[in-house]
Amino acid sequence: MYGIFYNPKIINFQISDFSQHTQETFKAFVDAIIPRSPKLAEKYGKIQYFGALDLHTDEYMILSLNSHYIPLAKPVAEVLDIVSEQLVILDRNSSMYPEGGTFAALIPSDRFRALMLLEQNKDYFIDLLTPSQYYPAYLFSVISNLNRFTMMGYYSEWSGYGSTRLNAPDQRKLEFFPLSWKQVGYPGPSLGYRSLRNP
Repeated sequence: MYGIFYNPKIINFQISDFSQHTQETFKAFVDAIIPRSPKLAEKYGKIQYFGALDLHTDEYMILSLNSHYIPLAKPVAEVLDIVSEQLVILDRNSSMYPEGGTFAALIPSDRFRALMLLEQNKDYFIDLLTPSQYYPAYLFSVISNLNRFTMMGYYSEWSGYGSTRLNAPDQRKLEFFPLSWKQVGYPGPSLGYRSLRNP
């Protein structure tokens, strides 16, 4: 089933091709998952300060979600807003991302509450979308993995591609050692290891 939806050839785009709303929603999402950490920086050094926004993880998310036959970045952003509107009935927060929608307007802790609300009431929210609109069951299976996609984007070589990161994979070049690798002490991929053998 995955092969029906995924198309690795659909990757040539510019972030400016997407609405400000979609961009700001994904900025808000990745910032909630991996925020900047000034307290860690004080304790472990300046390198620990940086978060997902600094490494353009939001762009990775949009690129990944739109590498499908059915581009998913916009519908995912719309679903995040739908569930956030339900949460706003209980709480109101001032917007940190004025060009975004309801999800982006929530404070980070409430973004997590919105995701929990979505998980707990998935059937209700699936019913809000018509079957012809974005294949709701597939869309929701993708949404439940957004936190994993964020981690993959942040801890992969993505940020190291620098100015070439939005190019097709065969046109990307590693311009520098990814900052997230430095944060966790990852030395980078090895050309190979000797196999462990018992004498």
